Amino acid sequence: MTTSKSKLEVIAPANEPVIITHRFIKASPALLFKLWTTPEHMKQWLGPRGLEMTSCEVDLRVGGSYRYVHSAPDGKEYGFHGKYLEIDAPHRMRCTFVFEMFPDREAIDTLTLEEKDGGTLVTTHSRHPSVEARNGHLQGGMERGMSEGYERMEKLIERLANGDREGGSPMIDTPKIVTSKELRSAMIHLTVRRSEIQTVMGPGLQEVNSAVATQGVKITGPWFTHHVKMDPKVFDFEICVPVASPVAAAGRVRPGLLAGRKVARTVYTGSYEGLGAAWGELQDWIRSQELKPAPDLWEVYLAGPETGQDPGSYRTELNQPLVE
Repeated sequence: MTTSKSKLEVIAPANEPVIITHRFIKASPALLFKLWTTPEHMKQWLGPRGLEMTSCEVDLRVGGSYRYVHSAPDGKEYGFHGKYLEIDAPHRMRCTFVFEMFPDREAIDTLTLEEKDGGTLVTTHSRHPSVEARNGHLQGGMERGMSEGYERMEKLIERLANGDREGGSPMIDTPKIVTSKELRSAMIHLTVRRSEIQTVMGPGLQEVNSAVATQGVKITGPWFTHHVKMDPKVFDFEICVPVASPVAAAGRVRPGLLAGRKVARTVYTGSYEGLGAAWGELQDWIRSQELKPAPDLWEVYLAGPETGQDPGSYRTELNQPLVE
């Protein structure tokens, strides 16, 4: 498949109720995922010229919902809503999509962001309930709306690259280069498939906390995960709890020690579904500073579900070691 780097490609198989589009954008998947899921950005690009997005709400989590409203110059309003079914930031997202003028025509939309050729190949796959519903979407100006929306997105990206933050603040705090302190921990080392990460994290943390409590060792701060290798399909990582003194090995729990190193550090505020995009933004900053990241990284969970706060208020410290 060849894709023009300046034009939207639309594929609509004759007997299948789907629409597939491809468009190349000169930006990272992390930035594009942010533009696609942050209301302050969505208001500036999503939709055709001539319509103003007057309302936009996003609850970015699996099971969460979104809704936005476009207003035309004649005062007519067009509402759209859906629910998030899958979030794998910053590379893939799947959700339902409903144009509220036709509430019985719910589609399933999949967004894929593939890094290539110094930018990102954006692919959308929209499955409609019938070929007739699909054709109605096409005939309603979908191609023009998407084409103009991508053009508006490219202008927003250009403004952001030039330091114009009126289009929305970054996901992360301004990164800093620091020397981390040596960190002693009790930890479990796991190697699991990406799809298993959510099922092993909670029980693993509980196992580490139980071993620390049994031994009467003092915990000195929030828990963290140290990712030894970064593989998109397999997570090789350690679940760690910082401690004041070494723990004795107990079952899978072992003593750990994270050496002090030169790192790029920032804090991301938001739900865990956005962590992938936040890491992408930090990596973009590291490249802009002409620094070289080491193979591993770690993230410290400063405030999460245990605080009882809304997921949008979670705070996670990101630490990317640097090669000196």
